[in-house]
Amino acid sequence: MTMISLGHRSRLLSSVATLILLLIAASAWAHTVTESWEGSHTVLGMYGSGTPPVIAEAVVGGPGGPIDAAQVLQLMDNSQTGATMVYVAWIVGLQNGDSVDACIWRYDTTPGTSPSCRLRAHWNDDPWDTWGYDGTAGGNDDHGAGEGWDEVCWTWTVENDHSGLVIEVRTYRYPGDTIWVDYLSVTAPDHATIRLPEHEAPVESTSWSAVKGLYR
Repeated sequence: MTMISLGHRSRLLSSVATLILLLIAASAWAHTVTESWEGSHTVLGMYGSGTPPVIAEAVVGGPGGPIDAAQVLQLMDNSQTGATMVYVAWIVGLQNGDSVDACIWRYDTTPGTSPSCRLRAHWNDDPWDTWGYDGTAGGNDDHGAGEGWDEVCWTWTVENDHSGLVIEVRTYRYPGDTIWVDYLSVTAPDHATIRLPEHEAPVESTSWSAVKGLYR
C-alpha cells in the first residue's frame, strides 16, 4: 500500500480545491455589451403587419432627452393589426443553464394605455439566420409607468438545448404611435457571442414577409 504524507496530502487537497474554484469561476465568467444608438444603425430585424412594421430611427435627443450620449432609438408603429416588435440583440453560442441578462430604458408618457413597450425574447438556434424562430422565451409583463423614462430588466435561463436568443422590444400601440428606447445592456457567458445593431448589417425590407407567419 502506498502511503501519502500529511504534507503531500495537504498540498494535493489544496490543488484540488484550487482547481474546483477555477472551474466555478470559469463557468461564471461573462461579458457585457451596450448599445446607445449613436450613428445611423437601428435594429437587427422587426416583425409586424406593416411594410415596414415599425419605422425605426436613431434620433438626437428625443422628447425626454437621451439616457446615454446624444441619441435614442425612436420606434413609430406602422402596422394595422397583430403583434409588432423590433429585434435589438441576438446572442448565439449559448448552452443549457446559461443566463442572459438584459436591461433597456424606455420612454412614454401615457400611464395605463398605449403606446408602451415590453422587453421580451424568442429562441433562435440558427446562428446564420436572423429570422429563425424556435419558440418564445418570454420576458417582462409590465408596460411601464408611462411617466417618462424607466428601466426594465430581465434574465433568461437557457433550457431544452437552445443555443440562440433574440431579444425583442414589443410595442403596444396604434398606427402612428411612437415610443423611444435607449441604453441597452446585455450580459452573456464568455463562450457566447452578443450581436447588436451597431455591428450588424441593416434590416432588409424584403425579409419582413418571410417571418410574418411565425407569431400568428
